[in-house]
Amino acid sequence: MKPKKYGKTRWLSLNETIERLIEIWDSLKIYMNEQKQCLNIQEMLNSEKFYLHICFIHNILKRLNKYNIILQNHSLPIGDLKATIEECYDSISYLVLKPDRMEVAKGKRLSVNWENLEAQKDWFKDTRKFISDLVTEIDPKRLKPLKCFLLEEQEEFMKLFYKVIGKMLNLLGERLPIEDEVIQSLEFVNLDQDFGIIKGKIINFI
Repeated sequence: MKPKKYGKTRWLSLNETIERLIEIWDSLKIYMNEQKQCLNIQEMLNSEKFYLHICFIHNILKRLNKYNIILQNHSLPIGDLKATIEECYDSISYLVLKPDRMEVAKGKRLSVNWENLEAQKDWFKDTRKFISDLVTEIDPKRLKPLKCFLLEEQEEFMKLFYKVIGKMLNLLGERLPIEDEVIQSLEFVNLDQDFGIIKGKIINFI
């Protein structure tokens, strides 16, 4: 297999490129280690930390790509639009937010500046919980080596991605029309529910 080229005008292809890179990592490392003028690339490919960075980036992009594809699908029922947008936001939030913070109303969460270190300290998981979730739930196959890292190395990994995901959550809050009045009203058209729920929707709508 050959590496896949990333098309800058098709950012969805970035995850495919990273996925292929992970698939051929070992072979690529052997090849590059035989080259005399690729010391920087050799150093990156031989770094377990760098490999784990790439694997987690792949996991994050896979989540975004999933919802990007769903939201571009013209067959998506309009009544599912609001729930799908919220699921997209929650799928990234779940990576870093404390379990009890995931229960907080989405409107309040959208008002948080996720790049603020104090906000991260208040809302985000601590190092042990973050690493534990990565190696047991998020991607145990690829991220398991994180469990053997020193605490200082785990904290370094966590801080790097808290910065990335904090920025991402802010951008998602700005770009996704989560609080848009039209999007909020679309839930009304989803009538595949219990009569009591539908009746409540009609009363609220009126």
